[in-house]
Amino acid sequence: MIAFLLLGKAALKRGILRLSLIGLRRKLGDLRALDWVLLTLLAGVLMTTFLIAWIAPPNTTDSLHYHMSRVAHWAQNKSLRHYPTAYEPQIWSPIWAELAILNFRVLYGNDKLANLVQWFSMVGSLVAVTGIIRMLRYSRSAQWVAAAFVLSVPMGILQASSTQTDYVTGYWLVALAYWIVLAAKRPLQKWEWGLVGLTTGLGMLTKGTFYLYSAPLLVWLVAIEVSRSRLRSVMPLGYSASLAILLNLGFWARNIITYGGPLGPKEWVGGVTRFRLLSGELLTSLVEQVALNMATPSERMNDWIESTVHLLSERVAGAESQFSLIWSWNHEDIAGNPLHIVLVILSVVVILLNALRLKNANKVMMGYLAALIGAAIMFSSLLEFNQYGTRYHLSLLVMAAPLFAEAVYITPLRRLSHLIALLLILSTLPWLVLNRSRPLIGRPPHTMTASILHEPPSEVLFANWWALEEDYVSAANVVRRSGCKDVGMLLDSHDLEYAFWWLLDAPESGFELRVLETYPHLTRYLDPTFKPCVILCTICGDRVILHGLPRVASFGSISIFAGEGYDRIR
Repeated sequence: MIAFLLLGKAALKRGILRLSLIGLRRKLGDLRALDWVLLTLLAGVLMTTFLIAWIAPPNTTDSLHYHMSRVAHWAQNKSLRHYPTAYEPQIWSPIWAELAILNFRVLYGNDKLANLVQWFSMVGSLVAVTGIIRMLRYSRSAQWVAAAFVLSVPMGILQASSTQTDYVTGYWLVALAYWIVLAAKRPLQKWEWGLVGLTTGLGMLTKGTFYLYSAPLLVWLVAIEVSRSRLRSVMPLGYSASLAILLNLGFWARNIITYGGPLGPKEWVGGVTRFRLLSGELLTSLVEQVALNMATPSERMNDWIESTVHLLSERVAGAESQFSLIWSWNHEDIAGNPLHIVLVILSVVVILLNALRLKNANKVMMGYLAALIGAAIMFSSLLEFNQYGTRYHLSLLVMAAPLFAEAVYITPLRRLSHLIALLLILSTLPWLVLNRSRPLIGRPPHTMTASILHEPPSEVLFANWWALEEDYVSAANVVRRSGCKDVGMLLDSHDLEYAFWWLLDAPESGFELRVLETYPHLTRYLDPTFKPCVILCTICGDRVILHGLPRVASFGSISIFAGEGYDRIR
């Protein structure tokens, strides 16, 4: 609110607000009929995804495992300090997206606004890519092409109403690209260097993949500044780097204290990274990432794609590939983006061929292209193959939108720019209404639940785990009827922890939930003064007494122990 008031005062004092309103009125007057059609459709897609994000509770598996669980712990603890948990990504994963959710939750009183962090990131990405196109002095039609490309990415449509973090990462990446394109056009002012540092820091604080994606952009920025200012470039670059580091110091420090490294356990970091320095391995990895988007409903076709990739890996890289395909076109964890991947590859080819044909190619766009290719190479060469890797491609596809607009602009297709944008926006419809976890239209087997407009929120919460709903709901009801507010948890790492928080409306309802047993290196964070009168246990098997409390109910793998006389030792 303070920032809003200060900006408002500055805008009024300098007349910026009045000039902006005049400019907006003039721009709206310049819109043609096709512009209004595209604007209406774009607004329709944004409002529909907003509606889904507003109605549906966070129900992605990662949300139930750790995205939302960590938010609930932070809200309860009134602190970002590490805490005992059964699923460690809750504490060592980058925190910014969930921090934004935490602010929404604390201010609103529940998780109703949680999905909107990703939605706002989609809106911000649209602003950033069209801003980049405007800086390059392309026409409004090129801006429409770039915006439609971003808006129509299937993974983006699916994630825009969830608490995943890939769209947030994509937003910070394209926001950073905006400032670097501006730096390529003219020297940055001091406050703009500050925004470069803040944008970089927030991206690093959002997801580990940002480190890889942003590295080529930052190398480009350093090259721009050194060629322009030489030794004088040290000050602004150091200023930006200091801000980026400052934003991450708290997060890094907590991880270093607990795990000895800023990014979490060394074993985990080593398990998800792999250096593919040989050209054959890198080529195979790039092919795997492209092919991962090509899953089809034909099992025979998928088998052929898999066998082809495996054969390529053996022949070119001399190694066995872990590549495999899963067909689930409308699930936010594994949905492919085949059209957009093909369009990006074609755009790269068109731009490079045009650069070879014309010696006065757009230098800024060529630098942007090099940064995107570098980001793809960094990702493919340093990360281990992940069957769910199409999620990570969203950030790169958002960044690639200006390249697609450039490719359309430098070919005769520019005459069809509005039509291309129209077709791309219309192509969002299947993913818009048939989101597998949060559908507006429930059409089994394409969706896991009926329409979110009709289904109870608890049904939507367990859309990906419907077989567990009855057990979790029954267990939560027993806890409510017990009258006890201090609830201990003994969980497996694969349990849907946040479902307990959600069903008990904790911590806002007064229920306090704490993990009682954890990993040896996290025992320092256990609260020795916490004495629960109810324990939810999913790993207790047939035990009838737990920490001195008798078992009072059991539902599937969930056992409930309740009573007085909690004994931490027994």
